[in-house]
Amino acid sequence: MIFYRPAPLHEQYLVETYALLEKMSSDELIFLHLLPFLESKEDARMAEVKLTLVDYALDSGLHPLNSLKARFRKLDLIPKASTPSIKGLEFRCLADTIDPDSSLAAIFFKDEDIFPEPKFYKRHSIMLSACGIVRQMTPHMLLERAQSFAGSPNRDLTEIRSKVEQMFALAIPGGIDLPTVALRGFRGLKWLPVSKFSSNELQLMSPINCRAADEKNLVDLVLGVFHVNVTQRWKQLLGWDQRIDKKILSQQLDKALAKRMGHHVDSVLTELSKFDDYSFLGQVSCIRSTRGEYLRPERLLLPKSLLSQYPLAPYMDEVEPSFAQRHPKLLTALGIREDLTYADVLSIQGRILETTQSNQLSDENLKVFLTLLEVAIRLEHSNNLSALMVPDTERKLRPRTDIVHGERKVTGEIATFNFVHPQISPYLVQHLDLEKSFARATRLGINFEDEDDDEYTPHEKLTTIISDTLDRYPINSTFVFEEKDFRGFKEIGHGGKIDEITSTGMFGRGAMSTYHFTDVPMLVSQSSFLLLDPQQNLLPRNKHWKRKAGVRVPLATARRLFPDQLRPFHGLEGFSMELDRYHGTLFRLPLRNTEQTLLKGTSAKIDAKTTRILLEEYYSDAQISLLFLNNVNEIVFRVRDQADGAAVWRVQAQRASGPFKEVFENVSIESVHESGRSHRTTWRVGRQTIDEAPEGIQKPGQGADKVTECGLAACVEKNGLPHVPPGMEQRVFCTLPTSSSSGLPVAVHASFAITGDRKSIPFEDSERETPVKKWNRWLLQECIPDFYVEFLKDGAPRLGQKCFDFWPSLVMSTIDRSIGGLVYKAFWALLARPEYESYQLYPLVDTLEPAQGSTPLKTRARGNARKVSKVASLKSAQFDVLHRTVSRKLRPLFSRLCPNLVQPSPTIWRCMADAKIDQQATALVPAYLGILFKDPANCSILEEYVRSLPDESERDEVAEMLLRIVIPDASIPSKRSIDSIHGCRIVPKLDQTLGTIRFRKEKSDLFPHRDLLFLSTDKEVELFRNADLMIRPNLFRKVDGKITSSEGLSAGVKALRNPLRDLLVELSNIREVGIADVHRFLDHVDPSSALVSSGASDWITQFWSYLNPRLTTFLGEEGLELSSAPTSDLMGHLKLANTRIYRYDDHGSWVYITPSQFEAGPYVLLPPVGKQIELCKELLEVKLLDPHCVPLQLRHRESNLKDRGAFSRLLRALGRTTAQPAGSRTKDVSLKQQMKAGSYKLLRDLVAVFVNNENDATEYKKILRCMKIWPQYHPSVSTAAITCIAADGALLCSNQAMLVPWIQNSDRFIDPSVVAGYPKALMMLDCTVMKVATVWEEYVRPGLPVEFASDQLWRYLQCVQFLEHHGYNSTSVMAPDGYGWLCSPSTLFDHDDTMFKAAFRKSQKSHFLHPDFRSKRKYWISLGLRTKSSIRSADFVECVSMMGQRLAGQPSHSVEDVQDAGEVTAYLRHLHPDTQSWPSSAWTAIAQARIYRATRDVSSQPGYRRAQMLYVASKHELCSITSAAPTNHLRILWSQRPLLADPPASAIYAKLLDDGRPSIPLVYNHLQFLVSIRNDIDGADVSDYLEDIRATYSYMQDHRQESVAIPAIREAKIWLNLHSTDLSSISAAQFENALRSVKSLCFNAPLDTHAMERAKNFLIPYESLLRALGCHTMVRPDRPAMAPRNKQQRPMDSILTAIRAMREEGQLTDVVFEVEGEQVPANRNFMAAASGLWRTRFLGVWGRDHGDQPVIDVGAGPEMKSKTVRYMVDFAYTGEVQWPWLRNKEDIREVADVLDDLLDLLKGADEWDMATLHDLTERQLLNQSDDFVRPDNVEDVRDLATEANGQRFAKHCEAFRKANEEFVEDCKAMKAE
Repeated sequence: MIFYRPAPLHEQYLVETYALLEKMSSDELIFLHLLPFLESKEDARMAEVKLTLVDYALDSGLHPLNSLKARFRKLDLIPKASTPSIKGLEFRCLADTIDPDSSLAAIFFKDEDIFPEPKFYKRHSIMLSACGIVRQMTPHMLLERAQSFAGSPNRDLTEIRSKVEQMFALAIPGGIDLPTVALRGFRGLKWLPVSKFSSNELQLMSPINCRAADEKNLVDLVLGVFHVNVTQRWKQLLGWDQRIDKKILSQQLDKALAKRMGHHVDSVLTELSKFDDYSFLGQVSCIRSTRGEYLRPERLLLPKSLLSQYPLAPYMDEVEPSFAQRHPKLLTALGIREDLTYADVLSIQGRILETTQSNQLSDENLKVFLTLLEVAIRLEHSNNLSALMVPDTERKLRPRTDIVHGERKVTGEIATFNFVHPQISPYLVQHLDLEKSFARATRLGINFEDEDDDEYTPHEKLTTIISDTLDRYPINSTFVFEEKDFRGFKEIGHGGKIDEITSTGMFGRGAMSTYHFTDVPMLVSQSSFLLLDPQQNLLPRNKHWKRKAGVRVPLATARRLFPDQLRPFHGLEGFSMELDRYHGTLFRLPLRNTEQTLLKGTSAKIDAKTTRILLEEYYSDAQISLLFLNNVNEIVFRVRDQADGAAVWRVQAQRASGPFKEVFENVSIESVHESGRSHRTTWRVGRQTIDEAPEGIQKPGQGADKVTECGLAACVEKNGLPHVPPGMEQRVFCTLPTSSSSGLPVAVHASFAITGDRKSIPFEDSERETPVKKWNRWLLQECIPDFYVEFLKDGAPRLGQKCFDFWPSLVMSTIDRSIGGLVYKAFWALLARPEYESYQLYPLVDTLEPAQGSTPLKTRARGNARKVSKVASLKSAQFDVLHRTVSRKLRPLFSRLCPNLVQPSPTIWRCMADAKIDQQATALVPAYLGILFKDPANCSILEEYVRSLPDESERDEVAEMLLRIVIPDASIPSKRSIDSIHGCRIVPKLDQTLGTIRFRKEKSDLFPHRDLLFLSTDKEVELFRNADLMIRPNLFRKVDGKITSSEGLSAGVKALRNPLRDLLVELSNIREVGIADVHRFLDHVDPSSALVSSGASDWITQFWSYLNPRLTTFLGEEGLELSSAPTSDLMGHLKLANTRIYRYDDHGSWVYITPSQFEAGPYVLLPPVGKQIELCKELLEVKLLDPHCVPLQLRHRESNLKDRGAFSRLLRALGRTTAQPAGSRTKDVSLKQQMKAGSYKLLRDLVAVFVNNENDATEYKKILRCMKIWPQYHPSVSTAAITCIAADGALLCSNQAMLVPWIQNSDRFIDPSVVAGYPKALMMLDCTVMKVATVWEEYVRPGLPVEFASDQLWRYLQCVQFLEHHGYNSTSVMAPDGYGWLCSPSTLFDHDDTMFKAAFRKSQKSHFLHPDFRSKRKYWISLGLRTKSSIRSADFVECVSMMGQRLAGQPSHSVEDVQDAGEVTAYLRHLHPDTQSWPSSAWTAIAQARIYRATRDVSSQPGYRRAQMLYVASKHELCSITSAAPTNHLRILWSQRPLLADPPASAIYAKLLDDGRPSIPLVYNHLQFLVSIRNDIDGADVSDYLEDIRATYSYMQDHRQESVAIPAIREAKIWLNLHSTDLSSISAAQFENALRSVKSLCFNAPLDTHAMERAKNFLIPYESLLRALGCHTMVRPDRPAMAPRNKQQRPMDSILTAIRAMREEGQLTDVVFEVEGEQVPANRNFMAAASGLWRTRFLGVWGRDHGDQPVIDVGAGPEMKSKTVRYMVDFAYTGEVQWPWLRNKEDIREVADVLDDLLDLLKGADEWDMATLHDLTERQLLNQSDDFVRPDNVEDVRDLATEANGQRFAKHCEAFRKANEEFVEDCKAMKAE
């Protein structure tokens, strides 16, 4: 290729004109030709030339295109760093050269020759970066680095690890993606230096066989671990993002368990729990127990099980609580249970047997086994203990049935029995049901000495029990006898029936009450005879020589020994003395025959007479006592040996199916008395078993295991007649009746906890709460109400309407203090719940009439019919709550409308209302009835029903009654009332149909015509005859005498009121006929059609005689006078505007029109004055209306044309007859062609008077202006031929001097004499005298010729002088330019101004005035000639543009050009007031004009600036304002933009776009340049250099949003993190080490760490910028408030000091804690007092096991340290803590050590249950949290605090983490990198 440069100008012209040569840019020349040529020469002599050319190319600031860059990067043009000298230069291509300032350089070794020569790089770093020097990782580099590391066996592995660490810290570009083969090799190559198997030794391993540091605990015992974390992108490349193989995790777990590495085990288990299947862990001992051991899952339970109270270690233990919190999912999956089962007990028993020899228990196993037995009896299935073994006295385990208990000091064979071990408690013996030794001896027939066989002595002293019982059960009429089993007598006081869950009595109280009658009760039952002698006076003595308190002997023995005692039983109930076994039970109570007794409370004499009286009194109670008994069906009282043997009275119960088997049954009670009285009652009885009680409710007493039940009984029939219960008091039962009344219509029964005398049931909710009260209240408030609902549900279909008699209702005064009150309140509260809405509880009323279409059949009398009543739920029922009179009257209607009609009593309905159930129910109240009668079908039924009534009066009565119950009382007080009846069709109309009640939402809404209903008079009915809209007028004229008050009525039904009157409100469609409603009745009345009849005229007269008085009244009510009301508005308001009720005479015939036609047509009222009538007749098509058939106010207002209203109507009439002739510009008013002179004069005078009112003139101006009544001006025509013109379009001119020959529209001017006669009238018609300017602009100037003749030019100059004389200023085109063309003066410039002369030197003709007209300079300036004093933005922009075009077109600039440019730019040296309003677009044009010269004088600049400033200035000879650096921004731009030699005023920059502010990318480039020259700064320039840095930082901070958008600014090291702000104290040597990126800085940090560095003083002012760029600011949340501690001096301090001294000397210490090989002596008392843990252990089972153990190893847990133990023991002695001292808060190691000590102490205090120490430690941590808690450790500290139960400190840490959440995440990422 040949290069040629044309030198002469003609050669340049030819080359450029004909394109003879290819023009090549400097970029193309250097990069496409010169550099490739030099690169191909290997001659050493060319190396220096190549380097020189490369230097030139890079120094010249050339920026090659991307295509050139690609070629440049492939050329070997970059000198290597290893080059020894210029002569031995070696080059490499830029694509293989690493930027030494990039983070990528750190991953290469120093001996790798991949960097550019240092001086070369320093000189061209910016250009090299622009051309693409390698700064980022590439796929090839990844593989190359891995191979380099793997192939360096001789290098130090520590150095390799450092390089790898630096490589992992690099960000991997998103586009890097290795091929599969390369990726496999990358992962399989051994190039990672890692620590293997938890050792510190390094070795190279492949990524496949190692993992990052964050997975250390998961693999470090099996695989290698790299010591730092890596980013997720690196993990993907290394294959570390894949889940660790389960096999490796299993191996890691086995090794971690073997080495007892707890954290490793936790981590592995957490990872394994993420797999779907990890059931194999069930066979691994991997679950940590409370003892710190790892056990298999089947040997562990969850925390807080029975094992926490009864430890069974080592056979079974609990999971450590913290372990359970960390692995809940794992524990659930492995099936670890919450508590022990009986199977566990047997399993542990089996394992104990396996560890023993000959079943002989060791001491340790014995303690465990005793605890195991304690657990066994407490389990759910402890009633089956047959498989348990029990230790005997020799510690041998034997089957439970082989073990006995009892007195061991016996002789004989009994001594050979296996007695229970002595450590087994009596409680345990009892629950294990061990046989008593004497009982076994008796069973086996072994002889031994024991108490008498027949003795029957109770366990408790009987006289004490009897005395207490007689106090509780005094003799009274309510005393009840019950059948008892004799076996309970021996357990009196202990509850012999505890195990009989269905029995009634308890504790033998019933049996003890027999001592009111006798001292020696006797009993025969089965094969036994029992005789009791509590005073021990009568029976034989026992072996201890004491009289027996009772004996029990077989019947055969009793018959032989004392037959006289059996004889009274003979013949009773089938008993015979010959029987050895009696199937039944007989009591004999020999009456006491003396008043003396040893038994307290039995001093009353009881004989046969008294006994009979008591039994007679019991007769009334006996009739109800059988209701809730299971097995007793009859009570009979007879007197033995009575002659006839008849009973005195008998009460018998008959049940449908025997003893209670069903929940609900009918029970018939038949009672017969010897007096002949007999009764038979039928009860509906219900009983229900209660299976469970809620938490917190326990059944009191020793009978808690008995069946709990509740029940109800209702008397439904008495003596064959239905029974209504209100007169019969119902009782409360506890199986048997108590003395309490239920207060309800039913009897109430439940398993109450009653007092001993059965008189009261405690239930009051008082301050002194007891289990008894809670139990009884639960029964009354929960169980009984719930069953009450079921009871009524059962009774509703059986009893029908009578079922309501048994619903709960109470007098309100008794609710809160009675049993019935509790049931009442709870029942109604229960029934109000949503789930009971569907219960079938409500019986339907009997239908009074057969259903439509059905055939009635023969039936029983009402009330005796056998049928099941229909029942409805609350959802489906309709409740008839109307007054009974209304209900009976409307029953046939409502029975058809409401299929599920229910009629509760008023009392029940009030109860439902009190419970808010009425809100859920559908009741016949206005709201529901309103809905009911909105249904068209229901309305049809109502119409049919009303029509079916026989006479009109009955129909009116039904209609009135229905309206009263549907329409609420009063005038619609609420929206709810409106909604309830809106749409109801219940109003009877005249046409025998029903009208619908409707309401408007707003007053502005209108009802459709068909929806209105009117209460009208007879006269209105006669006049309008429209029955469709009128209500029957006879309603409510008479008041129904049957309903005289509102008592008993519901739903707002009241007598003596007319509900239709209540609806006469604004929003209702029911109203009286008002004037506004007249239009509704004229639809069928047409006066024009009635003309054929003789009465049409009379009807109109009657109509206006009816309407006009009402109009007057209406106007008075509206506050309007008769003459002021607008008739059109009034007729429109009354909607009569379109009704033909006006008329006029048309040639003798009446023509009817509407008010709208009258207002819109040519109609006026007939005037009374003759001249006015004649004038009206001369007007065309004006009709005269009859004044007697119009509203009075219209007649009074428009009777004379002089009146404003009348003339206005005349004008409107004329306007409506106006037509616009073809081709005419205006409309013509319909006048005759030639009116009489008097008519013209009258009409002009009327107009003149009329327009005096300005408002009237304005309204009718258009019509008045169209009237041709004004004479036209014709100077050459006689006055006789004058024609008239309209004011519309007329012109007035008073100055004839302006009437020049070429004036336009001369025929439109009015005669000046007429103008003088009517000046005001013409002015009001917008006809004004034109001004000079108007005449000029509109009539003179438009006729100006394009070219003037000589006389015309002179006339034009005279016209201009005339305009100047009158001060006329015009902006029109009237000024000639230099070419003679007319133009606007504002388009030309002042020809005397020097700036304009300089700017337009080459174009004066087009910018200045014609020379002949310049003498009028001042006049032209007043007309807008552009001057410098009034310069506008466009003027100066034009000057600048013309100057710029002039300079741009010249290769060189002359002196005149430079001077002219300076003259133009000199205007901007100062900010002129005129420039304040210039728009931004003008300033943009000014700023972009390249007319400013760049300065080359840099002598005043600091040395480090000069070279760059000269370089920038050399590239810009002429520049614009925007391309130069403003003086005020010099510090932030001098390296990027030139400085102007003659800069504009600084205020000018504020006018530019963005106030002349440089762009942030430009400033950022400047900052990068400043950073790049940091090493070239001399000491004298350091202050200036730092000021530049500061200014740049400040500017970027002021523009944070733009700064944040700069790519890679967060990673750029451009921030000088210097300690000092004193610039004089900073040296240039500090710059290199102070450079930081945003990522590594933070604010408010307590110290510097590897993850963060505090922002120093130099960067503090730029905190907002750094924070916006992502620099974190550590936020400190408020510490939680803590209660102050009591710091009073303790009186025991001196004593404690002495005790502490003794402990330190080892004196009087009885326990030593051993941890980490160190022993800490202590005293058990102090430790137990200070620590809940040691108090429990020393005083519990552990204490007994280890009581003699002096040294206790507390270091089993890996987290307990000796220092921690010393702190805790010291605190136990002193109550104080000597906290570790933090000397240097900026020493991260010291801070970490102190924090670890405090966290260890917090954990230790929690484990040892030392609450006070725990609180003090947590307070200390909170007080020093600012020193301890940082973003890089907050999560770890929080987790440790949580593990140590330091909730306040943990919450504070969590608050810190949330306040610094992003910061924390960045620290984690930095750790990972």
